[in-house]
Amino acid sequence: MQNEFHEFSFEKIEELTGNDPKAVKHFSELFISNTIGKDLPKLVAAVEGNEMKEAGEIAHRMKASIDLFSITEGGERIRTIEGACQYPDGKTRVTNEIIQLQEILVRVKTGIEGSIL
Repeated sequence: MQNEFHEFSFEKIEELTGNDPKAVKHFSELFISNTIGKDLPKLVAAVEGNEMKEAGEIAHRMKASIDLFSITEGGERIRTIEGACQYPDGKTRVTNEIIQLQEILVRVKTGIEGSIL
């Protein structure tokens, strides 16, 4: 399934599901509700609260979902965030990365919704 946004791809999900449109839609809904709707705000809150260990754990969880949708730029951002969370000054290191990740995921959400939901 092609999309006009080129920031994500359904290819890996289609491979996993045998190209089942209902399953692709289901995974997409889970990504939007869990990764974007729940994990992203938790990540932001953890960083704002300087809870860097928790932020690193959340980033690690998000990484798999972002990779499943082949969100290349988002994957780079989440890996940077995850790595920076290991340092005492991690909050300073990731603030800009989180803003950029949020922007990417908003565009991806719009693209997914426009493609199949």
